[in-house]
Amino acid sequence: MSLLYCLLIAALLCQFPKFIQKNRAALYTLATTITIVVTTYEMIRLFSGFQLQGFIRELERAVSHGVISIALFIPVMFAGALNNRWNYTRKLMSIRAPLAIIASILMLAHGFVYLVRFLVRVSSMLSSDEATVLRKTIYLSYSVIGIIAFIVMIPLFITSFRKVRSRIGGAKWRKIQRWAYLFYLLAYLHVLLILIMDKDTDWLRLVLYTGIFGSYTILRLMKYKAANVMSQARVSKGVRTAE
Repeated sequence: MSLLYCLLIAALLCQFPKFIQKNRAALYTLATTITIVVTTYEMIRLFSGFQLQGFIRELERAVSHGVISIALFIPVMFAGALNNRWNYTRKLMSIRAPLAIIASILMLAHGFVYLVRFLVRVSSMLSSDEATVLRKTIYLSYSVIGIIAFIVMIPLFITSFRKVRSRIGGAKWRKIQRWAYLFYLLAYLHVLLILIMDKDTDWLRLVLYTGIFGSYTILRLMKYKAANVMSQARVSKGVRTAE
């Protein structure tokens, strides 16, 4: 299932913030169940060769390849980059944590499955005479980047829960959540290298991913700059008032 279809699912889900807030525990349970089922299937497939077929296979691939997780992380990303005064931004902010938790739970399947695949196949891949040095380098690069991104995601995932946030305090929580920027960058680089490594590069997917992450980066920098300008204006106003 392509990113575009997964984005449509994520966009549809975002239209029901009250449902997500009210049923977040059930959604977490559903995501956990899906993750366990997909991980179990992928382990069976890795060592036995058994494969699902048809639409079910496409759904499973959307989870095991991390596509649905990326699609759910995208509104989480843009919630922090869009204008806070917009009603849609407020809607996204109200479900930002539940979406991040669901996306992280589903990403656990992708991370675990491909970590096992990497450990099983890395030696044969690197010793293969058929693969060029460039392909070996790209394979090793996107694998290592993916592992680092997965490690970075774990504390972000854990601290997205309300109880954890209240225990560690707002200041420490914000400090940890700043690592999300690194996670987004690593996720994009991971996907970029995978697409580049394909013999027949899917340019549509490459442009789509680049457009999404590029747009987020521009919007986030614009928001950061606007916040700095407003902060400096307040300081200047305070100085004039004091005088």
